[in-house]
Amino acid sequence: MKKLYALLFMTSAVLAQAPAIDWQRTIGSNGQDGISTIAQTPDGGYLVGANSQASDISGEKTEAGRGQTDYWVLKTDSIGNIQWQRTIGGNDTDIPTKYIVLPDGSSVILGYSYSNANFEKTQNSKGFSDFWIVKLSATGQIIWQHTYGANMFEMTGDIIATTDGGFLIGGTSTSGIDGDKTEASRGQTDYWILKLDSSGNIQWQKTLGGSSYDTLTSVVQTNDGNFICAGYSMSGISGDRTLANPWLDDSWVVKLSATGTILWQRAYNFSEVSSVIELSDGNILLGGTRAISGPVGRSALSYLFKSVVVKTNASGQVIWTYEEQPITGECRVSELLEFPDGGIYFTSYATEPTFRGMLTKLNASGTLAWNRIFANDQSTFAMSLCKASNNSIIVGLSSNAGIFGDKTEESRGMSDVWIVKFSPEQLSVAQIETEAFSVYPNPVKSQLNVKSVANAKVTVRNALGQRLISIISATETAAIDFPFGPGTYLVTIENENSQATKTVKVIK
Repeated sequence: MKKLYALLFMTSAVLAQAPAIDWQRTIGSNGQDGISTIAQTPDGGYLVGANSQASDISGEKTEAGRGQTDYWVLKTDSIGNIQWQRTIGGNDTDIPTKYIVLPDGSSVILGYSYSNANFEKTQNSKGFSDFWIVKLSATGQIIWQHTYGANMFEMTGDIIATTDGGFLIGGTSTSGIDGDKTEASRGQTDYWILKLDSSGNIQWQKTLGGSSYDTLTSVVQTNDGNFICAGYSMSGISGDRTLANPWLDDSWVVKLSATGTILWQRAYNFSEVSSVIELSDGNILLGGTRAISGPVGRSALSYLFKSVVVKTNASGQVIWTYEEQPITGECRVSELLEFPDGGIYFTSYATEPTFRGMLTKLNASGTLAWNRIFANDQSTFAMSLCKASNNSIIVGLSSNAGIFGDKTEESRGMSDVWIVKFSPEQLSVAQIETEAFSVYPNPVKSQLNVKSVANAKVTVRNALGQRLISIISATETAAIDFPFGPGTYLVTIENENSQATKTVKVIK
């Protein structure tokens, strides 16, 4: 395994140079703390979404624990200094899975809870575990919260803000019709999807599954207003699943309409989708894990794992696949991010030869640009990333390492939040021009302003891809009349020689 570790460093050096670390912060208590999400806020700072098992005030933690595990949210400035923090929980175990930041600086936390009404939690548990969503103001005050569940186990996977101002939650349920759940179970576990309005009220819901285990991990809204729901499945043809499963377990991706009707479904020969995003060109990117070796999938007594990234077209047909070298322990893509230059970044972690976190960049064609291992002598998991200012990347990790390798601060407890901000990568002239392209306001009313370069071509298409307007802008800023009805539109801007292109989704 030492050969693999060295090979990754050598390959990275030959292909390209990863950017240098700009700054880093270790944040923790004397207990066990881990990160779920790092996201940039409108003021240029960051929201750090974490979980904490600390029972008392220690380290950076300024509030005592509520139960076994709590939501722990921190707001930092642009260089990682803590501005405020909140501990949110009930009297038992509350595990956050995703934090999102809204345009006004408010945020929403999604997790699952075993707690009854106690401390910050205002509703009793409806079963063994429930979905628990909390909306916070830009200064960390609770605006509203909801508990969704039935009489068994519900565990959350992902949440997104939707174009109508509401939210979509994706998770997993073992319950039948009970409590908030209005559809019967299909098998052992099912996908459970909730569409919420802006106040967290359920607008519609969908249970999806076959006769065995189906676990939903990631959701995204596509530019046509519909939804991709992705996870992993051990079901064959049964229930809602129309696809055979020759691998025992596979990745099951379902596209739903804006009202929850199944449009299509696909199965892929890798063991789990852990992240899904829509790319600027309208294609889909999936990140996950493939189990290989042994007879089939995870049923093998001995097996290898490899991290996998798959690009598909808008209908789910595979365009290319990137796979890392297999290892004897587990490895997993944790989050995907597309950059303006078409490059794809993802965080991942592996358990062999040590528990280590990684940041990888792929070229738009799916080939490796570089790979960065976070070197230290203890367990480190790269869990989240986001685009920061100046075309740079910030990564959120969980680590129990002290000062060693890349890490410059001592650990606080059993495990800490470790934030690493990288310096910007050098962009080409075309990429710099792409960064300068912008459209506003968004949502649009009657007129759309497009800022680009002189003689840029601006094209507006509807959600079906039909061209509505195409103009050449003689100046750097163009005002375009927008007489179209409510919906989602795609605005594509190309510079004069088509070396730089950017597509932006606009809502009316």
